[in-house]
Amino acid sequence: MALEQLKNDHGVQVLKLPDDVLKNLHTVAEQVAKEVSASNPMATRVYESFNKFAVQATEYHKISEMAYYDARLL
Repeated sequence: MALEQLKNDHGVQVLKLPDDVLKNLHTVAEQVAKEVSASNPMATRVYESFNKFAVQATEYHKISEMAYYDARLL
């Protein structure tokens, strides 16, 4: 596997981005998405649809994927 090769053969450390960086990335991405969505009616529809889906998907993932990953750590 390429990731294992990078870690084992080349000493690459794979680290999670710090929470403050992730929060800032989310904030900037949201600002850009709002600006783009204001540019035309179709972009507005896509933005609104995406946000609706994101809320629904997040709720679903709490009881599916996240629960599955949590169970693997038991």
